[in-house]
Amino acid sequence: MSVNFNKHPLKEAIEYIQEKAGINIYVDELWLKEKGIEYDSDPVTFKANKVTVRTILKKIFADRGLTFIIKEAAVQAMDPDRAAKMHVTRVYPVQDLIMPVVQNQGPNPYANAAINRAQMYQAVQGLILNIMNSVDPASWQVNGGQGTISFSEVTRSLVIRNSAEFHYQMNGFLR
Repeated sequence: MSVNFNKHPLKEAIEYIQEKAGINIYVDELWLKEKGIEYDSDPVTFKANKVTVRTILKKIFADRGLTFIIKEAAVQAMDPDRAAKMHVTRVYPVQDLIMPVVQNQGPNPYANAAINRAQMYQAVQGLILNIMNSVDPASWQVNGGQGTISFSEVTRSLVIRNSAEFHYQMNGFLR
């Protein structure tokens, strides 16, 4: 999407984005007023060509000390502290990342299964540590945040509860 806002009122800029992108954007006008932001008149100046709607919204809201989350099929503007406390749980299949490199084959199938399982859990622990050290490290409970991560052996998936922003970053991490 391309935009060229030159001191457009915030309300006009938001309505333009909603119309062009076909999304719902919820802005609590009373809450903005409490933050000293006039929805009908606060000027937006931002020019960009062929960028994501996410980039445009992040810039417009960040200029006002705000951020946004996606909830109930709508973009909702809010302050960053509140957004950080709103957690989303997502499941990430990781079977292809944790399977043993060498499948043990030998005379004792039970020993082989135990070795393969131990290798899988070792890979899981390495993957979890890599994620926790690479993607928003401060967001994890062990570092004082609220994010959690666990492994489901049955589905060979990581179950991650963290902020929506974390999950956005996590998608980039997995690519």
